[in-house]
Amino acid sequence: MIIVLSMVALIWAALTLVALTHGLALLAALTTLQAAAMATGAWLALGPRRPARILQFDAAVAGVLVASAVLYVVPGALGEDMSSGALGTMVGLAIGLSMHIGRGAPVHRAMLGALSLHAVSAGLVLGVVYVSMPAIGLSLALAIVAHKLPAGYALARSLRNDGRSVATVAIPACAVGLASLPVALAGAAPTIAHGLLFGVASGLFLAVGVSFIVHLPWHRAVLAGTLTQMALGAGVVIALNAGLRGVI
Repeated sequence: MIIVLSMVALIWAALTLVALTHGLALLAALTTLQAAAMATGAWLALGPRRPARILQFDAAVAGVLVASAVLYVVPGALGEDMSSGALGTMVGLAIGLSMHIGRGAPVHRAMLGALSLHAVSAGLVLGVVYVSMPAIGLSLALAIVAHKLPAGYALARSLRNDGRSVATVAIPACAVGLASLPVALAGAAPTIAHGLLFGVASGLFLAVGVSFIVHLPWHRAVLAGTLTQMALGAGVVIALNAGLRGVI
């Protein structure tokens, strides 16, 4: 696995350097930012050790996942094309949930598969439409970090719980760049339904969020604390989003 992860990281780094030399600095910056956000989330998952503190972190991140999905991921898919985006979201959600409820499927494997497919589908769209994107502003940076950081945390937590190395987070972290950079470098964009593909990415992300929330402890003794921490996590994203909208 270490060899595979090393090859993925090296190919991603090489593609990023090539993109920079071919005038694709914005796309390279976007893919690097989302990879860094996922890596940061995975690093945060290594922090808490006490069960009570782990629960607080998990619940807060669950709130961030929900808020970022509602504020950024789903609206982004529907904004491309309402009908195809909605259809793609339902398809992606069905695929993601089927991964998680499959008989004997480990949580980390299902989450890794869903996030990797999410990254690839979103990356393909990004590679096609990057030319129409604005410069990286605070709102765009927040949108990327707000859903990639908690996704990295959620995947790393599931990997730790199943006794796996959190280094596997590198696969979905690099997947956006591995999908988008070759498309942009080729110049001849494939004919794809942007809304549908973005919708699939949106649904897969939603499935990851639902799975992470379901696996939180919901027994009566900790219910109030779980809900409070989720509300705090969601509140941070909502407040930042509202604050930036007032500034920009």
